[in-house]
Amino acid sequence: MTLALIAINVAVFLFLQGASGDNQFTYGYSTIPAEIITGRDIVASQPVTIGGVQYLIPEAPGPSPIYLTLLTSMFMHASWLHLGGNMLFLFIFGDNVEHYVGSVLYLAFYLVAGIIASFAQIVVDPNSIVPSLGASGAIAAVLGTYIVLFPRNRVVVFLLRFLVPVPAVLAIGLWAVLQFVSGFGSLVSTAERRTSAASSAAWSSGSWRGVFSGIRPRDGGGQAADDRLRRPPSGRPLSLAAAVAPQTPRRDALTRFTKLAAFTVAMTFVLVVVGVVVRSTGSGLGCPEWPTCHGSWVPPLDNPHAIIEWSHRTTAAIVGVLALATAAVALVAYRRRPSVLWPALAALGLVIFQAALGKAAVESDLSGDIVTAHLATAMALLALLIYVALRSNLPAVQHRRGSGVVAWLGVAAAAVYVLMLLGSHVTATGTALAFPDWPLMNGSLTPGLTVADAPHVIHRWAAVAAGLLVLAAVIAVWRRRARYPAAARLALSAAILFGLEAVVGGLQVLTQLAVWTQVVHLALAAAVWGLLVAATVLSIYRPEHEAELESGSPSRLAAPDAGITAARASDQPSRGQVLRAYLALTKPRIIELLLVTTIPTMVLAQRGIPSLWLMAAVMIGGTLAAGGANAINQFVDRDIDDVMRRTRNRPLPRHAIGPEAALRFGIGLSIVSFVWLAATVNLLSALLAASAIGFYVFVYTLWLKRSTPQNIVIGGAAGSVPVLVAWAAVTGTVGIPALVLFAIVFYWTPPHFWALALRYKGDYATARVPMMPVVRGEAETARQITLYSLLMVAVSLLLFPAAGMGPIYLAAAVGLGAAFLWYALRVQRHVTDGRAAIGLFRFSISYLTLLFVAIAADSLIRLSIG
Repeated sequence: MTLALIAINVAVFLFLQGASGDNQFTYGYSTIPAEIITGRDIVASQPVTIGGVQYLIPEAPGPSPIYLTLLTSMFMHASWLHLGGNMLFLFIFGDNVEHYVGSVLYLAFYLVAGIIASFAQIVVDPNSIVPSLGASGAIAAVLGTYIVLFPRNRVVVFLLRFLVPVPAVLAIGLWAVLQFVSGFGSLVSTAERRTSAASSAAWSSGSWRGVFSGIRPRDGGGQAADDRLRRPPSGRPLSLAAAVAPQTPRRDALTRFTKLAAFTVAMTFVLVVVGVVVRSTGSGLGCPEWPTCHGSWVPPLDNPHAIIEWSHRTTAAIVGVLALATAAVALVAYRRRPSVLWPALAALGLVIFQAALGKAAVESDLSGDIVTAHLATAMALLALLIYVALRSNLPAVQHRRGSGVVAWLGVAAAAVYVLMLLGSHVTATGTALAFPDWPLMNGSLTPGLTVADAPHVIHRWAAVAAGLLVLAAVIAVWRRRARYPAAARLALSAAILFGLEAVVGGLQVLTQLAVWTQVVHLALAAAVWGLLVAATVLSIYRPEHEAELESGSPSRLAAPDAGITAARASDQPSRGQVLRAYLALTKPRIIELLLVTTIPTMVLAQRGIPSLWLMAAVMIGGTLAAGGANAINQFVDRDIDDVMRRTRNRPLPRHAIGPEAALRFGIGLSIVSFVWLAATVNLLSALLAASAIGFYVFVYTLWLKRSTPQNIVIGGAAGSVPVLVAWAAVTGTVGIPALVLFAIVFYWTPPHFWALALRYKGDYATARVPMMPVVRGEAETARQITLYSLLMVAVSLLLFPAAGMGPIYLAAAVGLGAAFLWYALRVQRHVTDGRAAIGLFRFSISYLTLLFVAIAADSLIRLSIG
């Protein structure tokens, strides 16, 4: 497939682009941001003036629809040099990525990355009519993926007359630098540069897409696949291809959680860079209100500042979702590792605080202090996420506390952090150009300090001090690099980038704060900060992946199930069995019971029959939400289910579905339920359903169920939320009758489940689940059942005046309530008789069903009577 892609690119360049001589074809089939935004092909015979610059647009009609240029542009190049460089690197690195992930996934990834790269250029300049070629973006994604799959690899390159092995990351970095230098010119102001076809936004988007794409290699092949990659071309002498072909590295045992945290780190870094773009382009108030932009969730496409600010907010939202996902997975898989769990939760808290600061910044017209605090929080978040990503893949036991190397690295990192905040203060006070020269200040290293230029002078002096501390830290760790190899490499990289950062800082002065210098300057500062934080963490903890984690610490998300036998693993269930297993994950019987309360509540809220579409939408959304919560519950409780006889035949204990697949299924259903309810019903219903999922998973399943006999009482709130969802779907609010219905289900839940717990007391005791019969005994449980039954009946009667119910409901509530109390008292009299408990359990289902049927019947009959 790699060779086929190379052949297509070369053929397009030679025969269709005319070796870059056919401007008609190149313009017609490249991506023009303005064409994509407007959806029409721009053809003009006269020069067009945009931003004071005249463009002569070739009369070159493009494909129809014009959106096809997103695909065609990724096979086009601007020159022979552009083509040759891209194809050489694709030839060297592409086949290894293809071999690892498979040809089909490789091709799909290549195409998607190319399209994303084109969209990146559109976001940067949506009104541009300059053609953008997406080939570099697609290839950058391949190279970025190579770095992820083979981070420690070395390649052999020709250097003068010698073959020299160099790190693959360095070779790819050289390609990126060349692309950046040649492509960034297309984004600056002169007319000649704006006509450049290759776009730095495209290739940078592609490279990030590759580095953090999360392509999952196929499980098949194993060691054999490694051997195939190691095998040199047979029967041939050392040729150019073999000389530059990468060696196959060892695959790192990174956990899924580590990859998620690493991706969150990357997106946080992107967020920081986009934030600098906002600040350097003066787009901070491009959206004058928060969280919307000019009264809409989509920015006006004719306002570049609004688009840039909106891009920053969108990136921040993505980081927020990723931080939430990281915290959620930490709660599930690392709840016994406080060194991972609490930092992950703290990171989520910082994201929320960061959002509040962003809102405050907009409302305060970009107050300098708030903007600086915003940056400080962002850098703290970046550091915390780096710690989480590294700590989750390192041993649970600390080994090197108190080392001098740790102290040097920590001090250097702190100095860089302070330096960044001082730089932000310089920007906030408008003193970035207090002196026209660099590295001197008005020809002196020690100019006289005044109030006006003090921030600038202090920043420069602080930069020198921070640089010396970074150098000292590198020397300290490099002397002991045999003991701290990873930390030494990271510290050295940080020192090199710090030097580049200083040079770019000087260029800021010399170029009168050109936008690109501001962006690159802070991006390098953030990279130095992140590298030093990572080096500090790796100097505290032993970095060897083969080190044993402490007992009970998960090495992968599904670690508790790592002992599945080969016989079970080799059993391949049929498609029908798999579908039935996924259906069982949702606990359909529980869903039925939850939905029984939904339609009658909607009828009561409507005082009639709601639209069939609304009822269907609520039922679908409720089913998805309940199914997602139940699937995640089974993932968390799979160890308990494997012990209890009642649950031993669930999908996870019998290995019909893998734990990770079950978790993905549950999370997927939960997300889809929120989107579905928000889109088809209303946002309040979606939020209520989401709160029920969160409460059921995090409060009940992860916390209460294994810690207190009151688990069912408090956890019952999750099962009571469907009536609120139904009421909000009809009225858009939550009224008093809805709260009474909530209370009915809430007080119904303990007698219902405690009756079941009495029957399966031994099971719960074996699984060490502190249910009421296990902890307090059967007699106390029966007494509590009677108490909660009385409360439930009393609340059910309260609905009569609260909702203005009629005699049909009142008669049903009294009769059904009396029957329920009789069953409860029967359990108390025959507490050791399992049949009495099961009798109550079964009747409780009938009670709830018939009571809500009575609610609907009463409402409809009184409506028909008038």
